[in-house]
Amino acid sequence: MKKVVFPILLLLFFAACKKEHADTICLDAAVKWGGEPAADGFGWYIFDSVGGIKNYIPLNLPDGLKIDGLSVHVCMYETTEKFYCMCPQPMNKYHITQIRRN
Repeated sequence: MKKVVFPILLLLFFAACKKEHADTICLDAAVKWGGEPAADGFGWYIFDSVGGIKNYIPLNLPDGLKIDGLSVHVCMYETTEKFYCMCPQPMNKYHITQIRRN
């Protein structure tokens, strides 16, 4: 009986662990409002002015942090979901793993 229970518990333990994405990036940035997406705006996005002026479209920005100009520290990873805009090519969306006010 012990030979059966231990492997099952071990399997459940590893299945419950969160996977960290190797391509997770963490940065100090600002939350910005880029206008209504239905009117060709960006909606809410993360603006990095330090690391080369780049915009990140988040999938899961918490409502409590949707404040234009709010300084945050954010960790996120790129997804395969696309944001279609009036850009030369669609932008990838990002999944936020951690975010806090600076």
